[in-house]
Amino acid sequence: MIIFIDESGDPGLDVNRGASPYLVFSMVIFEKETGIEEIQYKITRYKKKIAYSSSYEFKFRKSRKKIIIGLLKSVKSCNFRIMSLIVDKRNLKFSKKVGSKKIYNFLLSLLLDKCLTKKGNVRIRLDGKAERELRASIKSFLKRYLRAKIKDVKLDFKIINSKNDDIIQLTDIIVGSIARSYMVNKKDSAIYKKIIEKQIELEWVLNKGDLEP
Repeated sequence: MIIFIDESGDPGLDVNRGASPYLVFSMVIFEKETGIEEIQYKITRYKKKIAYSSSYEFKFRKSRKKIIIGLLKSVKSCNFRIMSLIVDKRNLKFSKKVGSKKIYNFLLSLLLDKCLTKKGNVRIRLDGKAERELRASIKSFLKRYLRAKIKDVKLDFKIINSKNDDIIQLTDIIVGSIARSYMVNKKDSAIYKKIIEKQIELEWVLNKGDLEP
């Protein structure tokens, strides 16, 4: 299993002081390497179709609306799954003593619990935009988590520079699309997620009660 992970929003808790109202995690999951190769081929073909350089980097916050729509349509028939966790911070309470790294890892573990339901080696790829200290914390957490979750698991974990990886870029577009669907004040909130809805296996919204990692 190959899992690409990205997030939209920040782990800050105080929305009234500028923290994002939502924190969204998405995993783009492939069972086989051939699924990755198929998507890479289609992304390359799409870049040629729109006359973009092969080095162009897709970013949800930077790419134009029609480019995002075209990219999602170009891969919607491919064999991959999407699992997402959506945190509405306005309706959740975390202990103020809990740091952002612990919150990040705790929420990531909730999503991984839904994903890792069978034995097997796991390859995890994470976007490299996270701060170095947070990346180190995530790697350490994943090793501990997987050892406890799956016996004799072999973890292949890498931080990937999104500039050099089409699938990490696609994961950024996907998590951005899912996050945007909750921003109902945006005119394009309902557009992107609808294109990939068949690939969405899990869209789990945490928005009630109190959670404390």
